Amino acid sequence: MAGVLDVRRGDGTFVTDLRPDRLVRAIGSFLDLANDTGLDEMLECRKVIEPSATALAATRIDAATLDALHQRIERMRTLHDPEELVREDLAFHADIVAATGNRTLESLLSSVTQHTARARIWRALIKSDVLAWTHEQHMDIYRALRAHDSLAAVTAANRHVNEVDAWVRDRLDAVRDRA
Repeated sequence: MAGVLDVRRGDGTFVTDLRPDRLVRAIGSFLDLANDTGLDEMLECRKVIEPSATALAATRIDAATLDALHQRIERMRTLHDPEELVREDLAFHADIVAATGNRTLESLLSSVTQHTARARIWRALIKSDVLAWTHEQHMDIYRALRAHDSLAAVTAANRHVNEVDAWVRDRLDAVRDRA
């Protein structure tokens, strides 16, 4: 199921691929199947991983990726559909992590962000200033990356992720209190 074993009838079972990115993807799939990890834990994982990955990207990102990120930010500014906005937001953050060159980190963050996408769409539907807020925060991250300033990058990404997390948690707590 994880795609790392090749079962050959009559010959045995052989390991085909143990690349960390493939194993992390498999773990994410198992979490999906087991439905064992809650949104709270995924948000917490995002808070731990994404700012550090952004700081690392600041030291490795190239001009072409920076240009593509800026274009993505400007495109996001024109969107009105919350699902499209979140899809572009996920791609923005994925592009940053891809700039680290670390496939395992990419897989980890991809698994985490896919588990938080619905909550982020919910936020985009409800929060009236989400487009302006997202643009401002992404520009802060972009400027830090453009300057190759890992401290500014981790700070901007940390602020961004923490504010999303706080908003979602406040709404979840309110729903839980009513239940």
